[in-house]
Amino acid sequence: MRVAELQIWEEPRELWLRSMLVVAILLLNVFDVLTTETMLARGGTEMNPLSAWLIHNEILPHTKLSVCAFIAVAAAAAAGRRRVSNLLMMVASFYLVVVAGNSVQLLIHG
Repeated sequence: MRVAELQIWEEPRELWLRSMLVVAILLLNVFDVLTTETMLARGGTEMNPLSAWLIHNEILPHTKLSVCAFIAVAAAAAAGRRRVSNLLMMVASFYLVVVAGNSVQLLIHG
């Protein structure tokens, strides 16, 4: 198989992976906001100082949406670079840990 054939085959898979990672990051951010708000409603506290400030100023959801939009645009602008998918995987993994931590706190203190 020649290199050109591999590039034609890999590009749709890479685009699909990148799209799914952007969707996962968006959904995980939504779950982060929901679990954080639920935890705060039950008397919990936000441990992240930046998020606490955003919550205090009532702009956490707006900021999360803006960050997701930036990530989506940046991922689309960097078409064809495998490293972008690797970075998106790390971001998605980070938010998965955040949402899991929030969920555990809700289960323990719920």
